Amino acid sequence: MRSGLWRQSGFSLMEILVAFSILSISLGALLSVFGQGLRIAATSKHYSEAAIIAESRFAEVGSVQPLESMHDQGSSGNYQWEVIIAPYTWPETDVDPALENNANALEVFSVEVKVAWTQGVRNPFISIQSLKLKAQ
Repeated sequence: MRSGLWRQSGFSLMEILVAFSILSISLGALLSVFGQGLRIAATSKHYSEAAIIAESRFAEVGSVQPLESMHDQGSSGNYQWEVIIAPYTWPETDVDPALENNANALEVFSVEVKVAWTQGVRNPFISIQSLKLKAQ
């Protein structure tokens, strides 16, 4: 009779160790997923900010900056930008014979804007390139 009164209910030491092992492995995996999510969010933030800088520099060409051959560079916070403007030369196959005389009268410039930043050991960048027609 006495053995029935003193019978203990609960978990053994082995069951507790197994539960803590499972808990620690699952927490480690969750922390890894959250850490990777934070890194991806930071990378996305950098690309978004770089795209805004590139688009604003590109919009300035022809309005604030004159549309002429030039190479300009600078920085905005942690981002380094570069603007390259060069005359566009028409490939021989692109010139329509009907427009051949007028093609030389048009002043078309190739505009390229690059924005780079440092992220760890990598140096990612974005680039926008297009043609702009100079107003006569």
